[in-house]
Amino acid sequence: MSDEIIMQDEDATARSWVQLFREDVDRRYVSDDQVDRAATIIGTAARMAVERGYAVVDPSRELFAEAKRSKWPWPHLVVRDEDGFMSSFHVSELSKPGSPPKPRTLTGVPKSDAPQWVEGRSREFEPTGMLSLRVNGERPFARQRSLRDTVNSRMDERLSTLFDGLAHEIDASRERVEADRRHEETVEQAQRACRGERLYTALCEEVRLHEDLQSQRAYLDLVEQRLRRTDPDRLADASEDIELMRSRIDARDPLLSGGVDWSNQPDPTDVDVYEYMRRDRHATAFGHEDLYGDRTHRPPYRPPYRSMPSIGNGFFD
Repeated sequence: MSDEIIMQDEDATARSWVQLFREDVDRRYVSDDQVDRAATIIGTAARMAVERGYAVVDPSRELFAEAKRSKWPWPHLVVRDEDGFMSSFHVSELSKPGSPPKPRTLTGVPKSDAPQWVEGRSREFEPTGMLSLRVNGERPFARQRSLRDTVNSRMDERLSTLFDGLAHEIDASRERVEADRRHEETVEQAQRACRGERLYTALCEEVRLHEDLQSQRAYLDLVEQRLRRTDPDRLADASEDIELMRSRIDARDPLLSGGVDWSNQPDPTDVDVYEYMRRDRHATAFGHEDLYGDRTHRPPYRPPYRSMPSIGNGFFD
């Protein structure tokens, strides 16, 4: 399929999201005065996403059900990156701070004609004309990103910075996933090595025991030979005890019971592996140095996430 056909398909899918936003009054999350601007933002975000290698996902019931399970705000645009992870864009209008709470109503009282997104709010919606854009995704270790109007600028002019942040998030996520993979690989190797060391220790103990028992057998043979030459009467008195000792030696000999008792060792626990890694310097106490190898592979610093002001839960049944 040619790039031109792909772009046409992506444009058609983007237009379907814009059309859905305009038609679905209950899911707009903006006042009527801001519908055109919000629709433009959705279309622009879709175009920028395609330019940066994302694929626009067709809206569907299954997609909205997945968004609800993931607890995303209602999607106004969903794209998929080259690794197959989806990102959901949600546009909403900020309400005036300190808007009064809605009065409680009895169950069964008919609802007003207001859209569901307004009805679902716990406080009255007082439009400000200021829009915000939130991006949630399913990529591992990625956090919610947001963009909003300010007193000095509108977010329409800063959409590219949002995608720059998403690109940085993708790189950081890939590094973290790779670091975790390396860590898991290191732990698995340590588990195998720890078990191998435990088996070898048990094997050495059984070998030493077998060799000691062989020495004891040889000693009893020498005792028998000496008594047979020097004191047959004493041998007759001690023969029963000598056989008893031989039976006891045979009972303790691991080779006579199959020679594989050393393999009956429990798997090492996490604590065992932890101590093994510390002792053999494969890692420190599961800190950054063993999670990410040397310090140059640490993930970049991320400031603490601050949630946005409440603008409703963004999703309804």
